[in-house]
Amino acid sequence: MKIIPVRLIQFYKKDYNTQLQTKNSSTATNPLNINDISFKANANKDKNKEIINRYKATVSDLLKRYLASQDKDNNTLLHKKTGQKNPDINEIKIYAKLAPAEFKKATLLRNNNGFTPLAILAARKDEMFEMFKLFSKVAPDEFKKAMIIPNNWRRTPLAIALNTKKGTKAVELMAKVAPDEFKLATALMDNDKFTPLTIASKSEYKGARKLEILASAAPDEFKKALLFKDNLEYNPVFYMAISEYDAIGKLKTAYEYAPEEFKKALTAQNKLGLTPIALAASTSQKNVEVLRFIAQCAPEEFKKAISTQDVCGYTPLNNAIDDQIYGNKKLELMAKAAPDEFKKAIMLPDNNGNNIVEYAYNKNQNNIKKLIIIAKAAPDEFKKQASKITVEKGNTLYEKVMKAISEEK
Repeated sequence: MKIIPVRLIQFYKKDYNTQLQTKNSSTATNPLNINDISFKANANKDKNKEIINRYKATVSDLLKRYLASQDKDNNTLLHKKTGQKNPDINEIKIYAKLAPAEFKKATLLRNNNGFTPLAILAARKDEMFEMFKLFSKVAPDEFKKAMIIPNNWRRTPLAIALNTKKGTKAVELMAKVAPDEFKLATALMDNDKFTPLTIASKSEYKGARKLEILASAAPDEFKKALLFKDNLEYNPVFYMAISEYDAIGKLKTAYEYAPEEFKKALTAQNKLGLTPIALAASTSQKNVEVLRFIAQCAPEEFKKAISTQDVCGYTPLNNAIDDQIYGNKKLELMAKAAPDEFKKAIMLPDNNGNNIVEYAYNKNQNNIKKLIIIAKAAPDEFKKQASKITVEKGNTLYEKVMKAISEEK
């Protein structure tokens, strides 16, 4: 059965307006307002009331017959309306008023992509918030049920709203009016094994605020989901640590609401054996502050990660050495925050048999600043490794670096 065309409603509106204007041409100032089914006239009130009732009955009958009907794509009229560029909220109010049962039924129907009307609204910016809020009022039970209905990618309206640049208001409303469903949805995974926490951690807009809403409204589920890994074996803390958008704010929220789980997540490894700390040691100026924050709030986990090797045998020191711009600051921070583990990492060979001193020298023979940092932080370990490497004119790398240090003074 096809959806009732909007033009059909407009036809009835025009038809009855014409009747009213014919009967009351001198008095009808606003014959019929489709937005609120209101009528203004100064004469022939009984006749006007009869026409209004006929109109309302006609539209109500049409809505009851067609509102919950789905087209070839399984879209209902509500799907169509909520997906319009500038949908009229007053039309939605009419549908809910004249055909309440069918409205509630249509609220839970999925189209071919698995989207309910609420899921469509959740995918839009906060400019659609008032319409989203309207559904929670006129169909409260269905609103709650729709909270945990996934689309074909297994994303619920909560996950969809979190993935929207400006969907914070919708997330707050869901937490308020559907608390139980909100908690359940917080721990659900999509096809990529992303939970709402993962999505909020990756968010470019108010990610810390989104995480705060999740943590305060679903504390137990928040803690649980903080340790979940996606298809890449990243937990949410991985994404927080490498985020280009308010990484510190996101990490701070996770630490404040789930300190133990946060610390445990820091030592988790992905498919490549990398920890969040190892990824944070990669190229980015902001990641220097990320490493500093982690070292302060989770010192033991930070120390452990410094000497943890990935599948290539690399430690976070290797990542810092690869960073030609901010690597020096990262090495100095690691050496200061985890001195023993820093020394240990220097002695560890990678899969090619190279220790960190050899790795640093091979990366850039003309720039020995990083080697100077290593030599100062771990003099004995550096001497043992650097003395084995011969450089120009028969001198060892150790002699070359010691000379450079003496010239600094």
